[in-house]
Amino acid sequence: MSKLTKDEWASSRAKWERSTPDGFEWLAKEIGVSRPAVSKRAKAEKWTKKVTQKVTVVKEEIGYSVEKTVPATKTMGRPTIYQESFINMAYQLCFLGATDQQLANALNVSEQTINTWKKKHPDFLESINRGKLYADALVAHALYKTALGQHVTIEHRETKQGITLKTTRTVLPNFNAQRFWLTNRQPKLWKK
Repeated sequence: MSKLTKDEWASSRAKWERSTPDGFEWLAKEIGVSRPAVSKRAKAEKWTKKVTQKVTVVKEEIGYSVEKTVPATKTMGRPTIYQESFINMAYQLCFLGATDQQLANALNVSEQTINTWKKKHPDFLESINRGKLYADALVAHALYKTALGQHVTIEHRETKQGITLKTTRTVLPNFNAQRFWLTNRQPKLWKK
């Protein structure tokens, strides 16, 4: 197998982009390099097909047809299974505490695909971040309330006499929650 110059690669790319057959096998045989070498080069340089298709436009009011050649671009690789409904699913799953791996399992894709979708679809990334942030805020608020302690009013209904009893229960501050909060919020002062 011979090594190609930049000009030979550019010529091969132009030939592939103008041709109708997909795949790289035929081009690799023609230029004398391996198919993986062509595939690797095509992926790195983002080769796309520049095939044209003929479209017939019919003008009804006049009654004639015109043929136009319209460029149709083809991209390499398998088509994406991404759907707009994944935005809401991602938000809900991340709100419930799902990691990227668990999100990938729920959507039946790899974690790498999730990362690719984050780059290609800003709404998808934003929904993941929003779900995680909101869930973290709720947990932080609950931790804060546990660290401070609180008074909780509980209603008891007694069915025998029809009397409603209201009791207030005091939840004492939790030392472990306080320590956790302070060591993470002010580590210079509270971490050992």
